[in-house]
Amino acid sequence: KAGGRSVAVVGDSLAVGVGMTMEQRLQKTEGLGCLPLGKVSTGLISKKYDWDKALAELLAKEPITAVVVVLGGNDANNAIAGKGAGTPEWHTAYVAKAERFLRIAEAAQVKVLWVGLPAMKEAAYARRVEAVNAAAKSACSKVSGCVYMEASDIFTDASGNYVQAKDIGGKTVSLRAGDGVHMTMTGYDLLCRRVLDKLEL
Repeated sequence: KAGGRSVAVVGDSLAVGVGMTMEQRLQKTEGLGCLPLGKVSTGLISKKYDWDKALAELLAKEPITAVVVVLGGNDANNAIAGKGAGTPEWHTAYVAKAERFLRIAEAAQVKVLWVGLPAMKEAAYARRVEAVNAAAKSACSKVSGCVYMEASDIFTDASGNYVQAKDIGGKTVSLRAGDGVHMTMTGYDLLCRRVLDKLEL
C-alpha cells in the first residue's frame, strides 16, 4: 500500500460484509487500503471479544485513516444488568459503552463513521435495533471526530418499511439475505458506496 493508510471496518457479521466489499472497492484506490476486521457474533455487550482492547491495539500499531463501525445487531438481543434494548436503563448503559469505545479513537485522533443498522424484517427485533441506533447516535454526538450515518433508507421503501428487494435502474435487485438481517453482496456494496462517499477519502 503506497502511503500505507487504511480504513478499518470493525463490528459484527454485518461489518464482515461491508469490509469485504470495501476491500474490493479500495483495491482500485492508490495509497488507501481496507482492514476488514469484523467478527461474527460480537458486540459491545458480549465479552467473548473485547472490542475496546482490539481497537486500542489496532490504533497503536497501524496508520488508520478512519474507523467504520457496523455494530449492534447482537447487542440488540443482549440485556445489560437485566434490562433489554428499548428500556431507558439499557439506553443509558449502551450509550456509555459506545462512548467509551469511541473515545479510544478520539484519543488516537482517528475519525469514526458509525453506520446505523438497517431496518430488520422481524418487527420486535427491528424495534430493538432502533434502540441500538438511537444509543449509538447519542454516543457519537458526544465524541469529537465521530459521524453517525443513517443507512436504513437504502433498505426500505418510500414509507420506511423493510424490503427484501428493490427496483434499481429498472431491475429488481435482492438486497437482503433470507434471514431478514444480513445483506446480499449487492446490499453490502450499496451500503459500502454510501460509506465511502461519507468518508470523503
